[in-house]
Amino acid sequence: MKWRPALVAVAAGLTLAGCTFVPGDSAPRTIDAQYVPFNLLSKNAPHHPTVTTTPTTYVQRSIFLVTSSGHVVAAGRLVAVPANTMTTMLALLAGPTEDELLNGTTTLLSSRLQILSASQSGATITLALAGSITDNAGSASEAEADGQLVLTALGSTNATAVRVVLNGRPVRVARPGSTAAFTVGEADYRSLLSH
Repeated sequence: MKWRPALVAVAAGLTLAGCTFVPGDSAPRTIDAQYVPFNLLSKNAPHHPTVTTTPTTYVQRSIFLVTSSGHVVAAGRLVAVPANTMTTMLALLAGPTEDELLNGTTTLLSSRLQILSASQSGATITLALAGSITDNAGSASEAEADGQLVLTALGSTNATAVRVVLNGRPVRVARPGSTAAFTVGEADYRSLLSH
C-alpha cells in the first residue's frame, strides 16, 4: 500500500504534462480541415458582435423623509438618467440610508407600498400605487407619509399638483391641519418642512 500515493502522484504528473503539451513548430502550418473545431471554416459561422456598454450617468434628486420631530426633510439621492418621477419615487421607496436612520430620519411609508406608475398631465402628477401608503392610517403621521410622496413627486418635475390612485381608486390625500383632498400641492405640506 506504500506505492499507492506514489502511483497517484505519477499519474497526476503525466496528466498535467499531457495537458500542457504545445507543439514546437517554428512556423505556421496548415491544419487538415477535419481537425478545425467548432465549424470555424463554415461560411455560416456564428457572428459574435462586439458588445459595448455605455457608462451609467446619475443625477442628484431629492426625496423626502421624516425626522423624529415630525418634520419632513429633503435627502439627496443619485438616480440613473433618465431621471424622472418614477425613478425618483422608487428611490423614495428604498427608504433612508443607515446614516439617516442613525441620525433619527426615517420613512413613514409602508414597506408594502408599490409605485405602479407616475404620469404627468399638464401641471398634475398622478401616482398609481398599490398596497397601503402607511401602516398608521388615520393617525397624525398619515399626513407626514403623504407629504413624503407629494413633495418627492413635485421635486422631480415642474408639476404643481399631485393626485393619488391607490389600488385602482382615486383617494383623498391627508394634509396637516386640514381635510384630505383628491389633489394636493406643495403649499399643503409647508408646515411640515423643516426650517
